[in-house]
Amino acid sequence: GDDPTLMKLEDTHVFSPSFYLTGLYSIVNGGFQLVPQGGLEATTGLDPAGVWHNSFQLIQTQRPQEQLKLDGSSFVGTGSLNHELRYGAGLRAAEVTSLSTFPGPGHYLGSEWWPTLFGEPNLGVFYADREGFAKSEQTYTSAYLQDTFSAGNLTVNLGLRYDLQESENKASSLRANPLLPDIMPAVTYEGGDAGFEWTSIVPRLGLTYALGAERSTLLRASYSRFADQLGTGVGAYRRIALVVSSASSASMPVTILRADHARRPTGPEARWLGRRGHEAMPLDPAG
Repeated sequence: GDDPTLMKLEDTHVFSPSFYLTGLYSIVNGGFQLVPQGGLEATTGLDPAGVWHNSFQLIQTQRPQEQLKLDGSSFVGTGSLNHELRYGAGLRAAEVTSLSTFPGPGHYLGSEWWPTLFGEPNLGVFYADREGFAKSEQTYTSAYLQDTFSAGNLTVNLGLRYDLQESENKASSLRANPLLPDIMPAVTYEGGDAGFEWTSIVPRLGLTYALGAERSTLLRASYSRFADQLGTGVGAYRRIALVVSSASSASMPVTILRADHARRPTGPEARWLGRRGHEAMPLDPAG
């Protein structure tokens, strides 16, 4: 929808004095947009002082999430030790859809740029832009087990957590530039997985020791490891149609310079490739 919303259903059921379960289901309809005050009709320009004129880039993103969780707790006695067991599992799906585009067919650098960039007066540069559109989904599966027990003045907390993080690039399409459809045609990406997944098993250890008969002083020590979360940008390295692709041409009849910004699949070690090159093409002065 147009407004971010949140829905959560949660229930805790006590089966016995030593055992209970909590189930949770939640949906987050998140997202935001940055709409230029100048609207989406005017052609945008940038002057040498770094000031944009007429309008600016439109950015829209939707970020819905859906989550399932189950957590439990049990109290178990084993001889002289009493254990509090905590355990649970979860599944979360987070989707990101992003659109970025300049108003109209592109943006320009005015004639005041030309002497600085190319040494000739009274010429400007026009960049014909193609919108950038991307859609991906990250899936996070997790499970954990934790045991807390005491022996005399010592309390021990032991835990283990498992995480599986996966990413999928959804099918997406870019419309052709309305001014230069032959130079910047429509692009379709059929989608595919990220080509890798993150799996982690991390420990938790905590020790608490109470000094003296009255146990008025506590000594604590802990050790933990944490796995980083797989973000959209990392999972999208193999996506082809991602960001704004642009072509630039001088306002005088010289050449058209094509510069596509793209990410292409190159394997698990894929990385940002930047501009893939410039292709000079003749431009008809009368055209």
